[in-house]
Amino acid sequence: MAKTFYGFLVDDALKVSTTLDLASTSDQGYGVLTGEPANYLVKKGVLNDGRSSRLALLENKSPAGQLAFWFDQNQVDLAQLQGLSEEDNTKLFNIIERLYLAQQYTDSSIESQLTTDDAYDGYVALSLAHSTSFGTPVVFNVKKAGKECTIYDWYSFEFNRGTINFVLYFWVKRSAFAADYPFTTITKVIPPYAPSTLVDPVTLIQVTNLNVLANSSTYIFDQSNLEVAARDQNGVYKYSTKYVVSGDASVEIPFALTYCGAAVPSSLACRTAIREYLSANTSISDSALEAIFPDLFVSARFYVVPLYDLYSQLTDRDVYNSIINYTAINERAAKVFTDTDASFRSKYLEVILNAQNTKWSMVLPDELNGTILSVLAQHPTYVNYSTQVPGWKYMTATTQEFAGKLIRCMAVLDGDSTSTEFLSVTDGGRSYLTFTAGSAEYYVMTKESYTALITNS
Repeated sequence: MAKTFYGFLVDDALKVSTTLDLASTSDQGYGVLTGEPANYLVKKGVLNDGRSSRLALLENKSPAGQLAFWFDQNQVDLAQLQGLSEEDNTKLFNIIERLYLAQQYTDSSIESQLTTDDAYDGYVALSLAHSTSFGTPVVFNVKKAGKECTIYDWYSFEFNRGTINFVLYFWVKRSAFAADYPFTTITKVIPPYAPSTLVDPVTLIQVTNLNVLANSSTYIFDQSNLEVAARDQNGVYKYSTKYVVSGDASVEIPFALTYCGAAVPSSLACRTAIREYLSANTSISDSALEAIFPDLFVSARFYVVPLYDLYSQLTDRDVYNSIINYTAINERAAKVFTDTDASFRSKYLEVILNAQNTKWSMVLPDELNGTILSVLAQHPTYVNYSTQVPGWKYMTATTQEFAGKLIRCMAVLDGDSTSTEFLSVTDGGRSYLTFTAGSAEYYVMTKESYTALITNS
């Protein structure tokens, strides 16, 4: 499967003034990447248009200036781009230009041109896509004349020539890029204490109050340092993780992470960055570090989807059914886990009850989990008991942690309680509350996202 390269299309024809004085340009919000969104590209790479002349697409005249595709070198396969021959480059930019300067042509007409004209060799048939929203900025030609053109926020297509094969996804509208660029890069980890002290809990509890450490970001992070760290970044995110003081005592302590991107970093990215930072800045072994910061070594993710719509409506209340139909589960799984292969879903889908509301939930592992593909295998002693039930004690300590967090998370989702214990995240346009337990992270879907998937499918 071809990998997608995300980036921004910079075009002089969208930024020059009618005098073509490049020192005096107009900014229409298209074809120009400046300000905060430019910081998204942490290690900026530029693929320049190598053609000697552009296509005559503006009333038989070529657009002014040059085209270039800007991207983050950390997020693409550089070998593919570096492997482009001069002819590949020409074909690629011909496709880009024909696609985004479509003007009066329909998608089907553009598709026909791209698949029948040798100038666009390398375009993969039927791979054309673009946003539904568009604007009408002025595009200038080489004769200094401007023409309003319909330009969509973003475009994508697949390019395949010999060993070169990728999907190019480029934004032309800066505000759309600023809102939707998919990558977030953590650029710096700021610990609450010196790393050497953090990995020595005995010493740490002698020099500070752990409750203050866990609850007061003002105490932990010097604001002037944060301001310096945040320069040329898009934000500073506070991420709290479990800190084991002793065998029977632990607290949540925060780290600050500066990042570049449209969204805050994912919990997986936060854990990875903090773990790598501590490993690089201390002499402690990974096994010893894991004993102090167990959540940083979480290596699997499960998606938990409560079946909010399977209940019986009684006179005085709604009751979630304790008997559930297999077909009903299968139908909903197909609507919810749309990005997962059906055979994987059939093999690994599990259902689980919880003690908060006896609501059934579907559970599916992430396909990248490796060997951890079953909640049952992780928690064979799990039963939907509350902490007040005598049978609670028969679950292992790790499973009690998982069961307790699932109960509290469900209470928050039901609106029965509030808590800062759970992170609210959006993944693939879907909203979740997340928590970690044992060696896995759990994404529990909100009712709003579930309902949208079920009713719109």
